[in-house]
Amino acid sequence: MSDLAPEMFDKLLQRLDADRDRAGEKYNQLQEKLVRFFRWSGCSPPEEYAQETLNRVARKIAEGKVVGDLNKYIHGILRHVRLEAARQQIREHAAGQRLTAFQTRPPDLERLEAQDRCLRECMQQLSAEDRDLIQRYLQGEKGSKVENRARLAGQRGVSLNALRIRYHRVRNALRECYERCVGR
Repeated sequence: MSDLAPEMFDKLLQRLDADRDRAGEKYNQLQEKLVRFFRWSGCSPPEEYAQETLNRVARKIAEGKVVGDLNKYIHGILRHVRLEAARQQIREHAAGQRLTAFQTRPPDLERLEAQDRCLRECMQQLSAEDRDLIQRYLQGEKGSKVENRARLAGQRGVSLNALRIRYHRVRNALRECYERCVGR
């Protein structure tokens, strides 16, 4: 019964059968069916998902939900619990994959240091004006980035579009240098 109040459980039993003993038997049969379904669906632990399904049904009945066909209603709740279980399993699997990938691939510090060295070398090969352009073009956050670029274009006496073109040319040259260096 887990976190289900006794009154809620009693209302579910009453809905299953007027005779309390037969209601208890029907409850157990229903629980076994649900456990088999969740086991077949790959939800683990199936007993907990079956219990959660029955708890939700009992809560709704106790809250006064009018339930015509109890089997159809249970089936609807079952589908929701199954979807939630599938989403949870996907999240857990993805988290496990990320953790495993992180644990099996320690950072390659030598490679990172080589990449950093290559970037510094390539930046040094640029003219002072182009280095300044690369650094200042990327400064700021969202709205301030736009303002910074407009100010930079004004300082250089060019249109914003001309500044963009110049930035992309310098960036492409920097990228080519970097890729050659890292490829060595």
